[in-house]
Amino acid sequence: MEDPKNHSSLVDVIRQVTSDRQSSHMSLSDRVYYHVVHGIVHDKFKLGDRITENVLARELNVSTVPVRDALVRLHQDGWIYRYPYKGAAVSNLIDRNVYNDLVEARQMIEVGAAYRAAQRVTDAELNSLRQALETFGRYPDSDFLERVEMELHFHMLVVELGGSERLRCMFEPMLLQHNIIREKYADRSEEKDLVACHRPIYDALVARDPDAAARAILDHQELMPLSQ
Repeated sequence: MEDPKNHSSLVDVIRQVTSDRQSSHMSLSDRVYYHVVHGIVHDKFKLGDRITENVLARELNVSTVPVRDALVRLHQDGWIYRYPYKGAAVSNLIDRNVYNDLVEARQMIEVGAAYRAAQRVTDAELNSLRQALETFGRYPDSDFLERVEMELHFHMLVVELGGSERLRCMFEPMLLQHNIIREKYADRSEEKDLVACHRPIYDALVARDPDAAARAILDHQELMPLSQ
């Protein structure tokens, strides 16, 4: 699959971990962080599994300092829970309360970004978004990570069009986690194709209609419930 743009940086790192091609510039803390994320994505670490500093340090041949730093980030990003004096465990990412909290946090950022984007988007930016939309149609049989990559690219563009770099930085790991959970655990019995799912967002931005853009984001996130 051709890389549509650079918004797939987190997916790219997971691919590197998958193929054991660690980037030479990656910090030790990043190595640990993405090793755990990769393990969760590919079921090496199951929901509820214990994660301990010493085991990770031995496995990756690093000290416990970068492991501790990575566990703090993993906890902040919602991948794990940390228990005082008891280590950590993989979050129950498909628990209804946990998942709803993630969806609501994503909505707080993306709905506002889409509303603002509709007020300020340029024709050139709409062209970039149209190309991202068309990418969904070119890869109808995409694999798991390719689908996550395309979702990440499209929705990061929407948030970037809102104009806030700080929100963009906050949104990227949240979006990656949400899409990974949906791809792994969603009920696909009534799933629409990816172009149809995303076109209302694009159409609202083309119309420069802030209310329609915000509504389209909310509707999109309600399309795919988790399997129970």
